[in-house]
Amino acid sequence: MKEMEEMKGELKTVAKEGKRGRHRFRSCGLIALAIIFALSAFLTWTVASTGLVQIPLLTNVAFHKSTLDREVSLGVPFNSALSEQTIAGQIHLSEGTLTTFLQDQLSTRSQNLFESKGAQILLTKSDGIELSLPIRDNELGSSVLVKFEMDIQEGVITLNLLNGSLGSWNVPNVLLQGVLAPFLTTGTTELNTLLKDFCTPTSITHQEGSLILICRT
Repeated sequence: MKEMEEMKGELKTVAKEGKRGRHRFRSCGLIALAIIFALSAFLTWTVASTGLVQIPLLTNVAFHKSTLDREVSLGVPFNSALSEQTIAGQIHLSEGTLTTFLQDQLSTRSQNLFESKGAQILLTKSDGIELSLPIRDNELGSSVLVKFEMDIQEGVITLNLLNGSLGSWNVPNVLLQGVLAPFLTTGTTELNTLLKDFCTPTSITHQEGSLILICRT
């Protein structure tokens, strides 16, 4: 009888442990499902916020078109602007001239990401330099909006990307650098090539609507 009682006790213990194991398995499964659901919801929301894909109902809530504070009109071509400089030791470039240069670069370069028409460069005293690049063939009119700094190193202009967004999504800087850096580097190289016959810059600053290069005399 004692052996029977011990066996029953052991069976009860095993049964309890089995139940606890099943409960733990169910709990882990529910946690895993919750994580998968949260990740799926986050990714879906992120895609909707970019405006690259229209997701019924969600896009209307998540996506907001990113625009500059004001529209920039096209200015005189870059070479003409350089030829018209009248202040010795300085080059003044309007945001309109830089926008014209940007659109020319986009239209002549082999790239399928951005529309040349509508691309703009905005110069403000408070917010610095902003770049708007409309996504090609996008029904929602989504754009990449980038803030960056310009600096002079060894007589040439360099760019430093600060932050950027695509629609309502704040693009991680690592991704921003990977996508835009090659394009901006090529554009900056072309800019420096055009400048070299007119000016060797030593410093750069900007004010509302224009960029000012101080040149070596």
